Amino acid sequence: MHRHQQLLVLWLATAAGGCALVTDRSGSTSTSTPTATAPVVRGVAAADEVLDEAEAEPEQPPLKLQDFAPAQIGATVRRLTGRGPNRAIARQLYGEGEELYRQAVEQRDGDAQADVRGWFVEAAEKFAAAATRWPDSALEEDALFRAGESQFFADHYVKANHHFEQLLKKYPNTRYLDLVGARRFLIAQYWLKLHDDPETLKWPINLTDPAIPWSGTFGHAVRIYDRMRLDDPTGKLADDATMAAANAHFVKGDFEKADQYYSDVRTHFPSSEHQFHAHYLGIQAKLRGYRGANYTGTALEETEKLIQQVRRQFPHEARQQQEELDRAAREVRYLLAEREWRLAQYYARRQEYGAARIYFDTVVQDFGDTPFADSAREEIQRIAGKPRVPPQRLTWLVNLFPDADPTKPLLATSPSNAKRR
Repeated sequence: MHRHQQLLVLWLATAAGGCALVTDRSGSTSTSTPTATAPVVRGVAAADEVLDEAEAEPEQPPLKLQDFAPAQIGATVRRLTGRGPNRAIARQLYGEGEELYRQAVEQRDGDAQADVRGWFVEAAEKFAAAATRWPDSALEEDALFRAGESQFFADHYVKANHHFEQLLKKYPNTRYLDLVGARRFLIAQYWLKLHDDPETLKWPINLTDPAIPWSGTFGHAVRIYDRMRLDDPTGKLADDATMAAANAHFVKGDFEKADQYYSDVRTHFPSSEHQFHAHYLGIQAKLRGYRGANYTGTALEETEKLIQQVRRQFPHEARQQQEELDRAAREVRYLLAEREWRLAQYYARRQEYGAARIYFDTVVQDFGDTPFADSAREEIQRIAGKPRVPPQRLTWLVNLFPDADPTKPLLATSPSNAKRR
């Protein structure tokens, strides 16, 4: 079984309830995963149908200084070496790529075990070359997509993603947005699977397998998810990509980052099918990412609100997770009470009993169901009658300095000096 067929199994196993079909921007529909019988994507123009542009080859303008700028040097070198824009050659290369692609598909349809990856790689190279020979054209757009598709079916996922990113950078509103998103989503899933199973990666640096990055499959996978959200924020897979990134960080143990992604799902995709899990797992991420009573308690307050939202907005799911939600609610109350108790102890040690009494009272009144309540009552009795603030030490030294009254002069004015004035 080829890797792209394994990706199909991975997609079906992990994306239950997600988008099974992806429609390209031209209106045609295609499965979001590769299949053995129909890998050719509908809606892609044939080489002789790519355009209605003028047949005459445009005359190349003379080279200018800006043509040697870093961003343009590649195109300039190709032009000087005879590999610059040429529409006739672009069509020829595109047609050759189509023929190789068709042969690979037919061979694979005839024998599912046949290794046709070499044909797909050769087709990808033809498509990529065609794209460089006719820049800023419909042919370039189609060729970049077909190059990515061919590398995808050849199990060269790094190069496939590279061509897809080229396409989206050059044509951000391409009609292949949905199809490209589906392919990239599968690639990211595959890389995350390898990250979760280190046994499949025998070396920390990859120099031989074109299916995976040279290093750091986790980072490359999450980068794809992030790029999908930016490249097509209203696309069919934008919420899936955000949720996948959140889950990846959660599993890795980066709960702060996971919480940010879960928050994005809740905020930016209100109609997403992932809303319940974004709330529920957001609760878990906030609790696990809480750093303790010595840090801000904002996360605890947000967690308490999330628990209430889950029970109000998802009553059916909340009943199914009732025990876990109750446990989370008790944990939040315990941690909030602990914060008030620590503050009360802090002021008590400083003998600022007025402030300490306020926090002890808060523990008793607001968190009477926690273990801290009884201890707070004992402390309130112990400090009863003690001064609100500690006595002033080294009073003689303090009196040497002026008080906070701005009208009092630093040196008293003598009656004789007053008369002179």
